[in-house]
Amino acid sequence: MDPDRVWIDLAPDERVGAQADMRTSSLLGRGRLRLLATDRRIVARRPGTLLGLISAGYTKVTFPVHSVAAIAVGVRVRALPAVVGAFFLAVGAALLAFGVWGSSSGSQLPALSLGGFGAVLGAILIASARVAEVSITNCAGDRIRLPIALRDRQSAAAFADRAATVVADAGRPAPRGAAPGAGGPSD
Repeated sequence: MDPDRVWIDLAPDERVGAQADMRTSSLLGRGRLRLLATDRRIVARRPGTLLGLISAGYTKVTFPVHSVAAIAVGVRVRALPAVVGAFFLAVGAALLAFGVWGSSSGSQLPALSLGGFGAVLGAILIASARVAEVSITNCAGDRIRLPIALRDRQSAAAFADRAATVVADAGRPAPRGAAPGAGGPSD
């Protein structure tokens, strides 16, 4: 992303402190999460999709810097896809075993095809259960989670570090003799 190009309109005295452009999926690289931290706000623009494949616009979320308590990057495991994936993987493996060593009455082909499908679907669900995310917590403790591709964790961590510095600097009082609007908490 070009550091001089900003995708939102800025106030005349607003300064950009950090920005990042990351993929939202490791498999489908079309959707991109854009993050921007200025001395007044943090803006996230995340893509909307239908069934994870078809672009359906985007959602823009803005956080005032003074209400941001924390910005973090982490990896978590979603329980539901992991459990459902393990179930499909086990059933698929059982059907594959039945198809290979089962009776010879002609029932092997459906068992092999269903078992293969179940095993592949289970493996995909288990692989998709591990997700990386940028989370922004406000002063009230509410958290917004923005999913990103596992491969983009490093750039997300770099953005979170720079954005945390922007948030910390926004809370500092203006130096003595500074003009109003120079970044103090009473602006």
